[in-house]
Amino acid sequence: MADTVDAYIAALAHTRKDEVLRLHAALLAADPAITATVKWNSPNYRYRLEDRATMRLNPGNRLELVLHTGAKGRIEQPLFPRDNPLVDWVDPARGVIRLADRQGFEAQLEAIVALTTAWMRALA
Repeated sequence: MADTVDAYIAALAHTRKDEVLRLHAALLAADPAITATVKWNSPNYRYRLEDRATMRLNPGNRLELVLHTGAKGRIEQPLFPRDNPLVDWVDPARGVIRLADRQGFEAQLEAIVALTTAWMRALA
């Protein structure tokens, strides 16, 4: 599956492709239990084979990371404080990290990876 994701990213025509590549590599390097697939025509990240985060790249030059519980899981209580400035919690089971520009991406990459990894591990 990694070959499929790598091929998808290699063929990607997106104004923020460099950031997509860096985020992809950082997420995979964060924990050996994180793997990648293509879902909803975007890179998708699994923790112990359960879908937990998916990039949203369209429309336009959008770059977001959606934290979710996958198709099987739902939670009723938030796993993280609602005042975390990195994530907009749409509901207890789904949050969106919006990467507005390159400068914000550079400043927040480490924190985004830490938050995403914590989300994935909390659901395991």
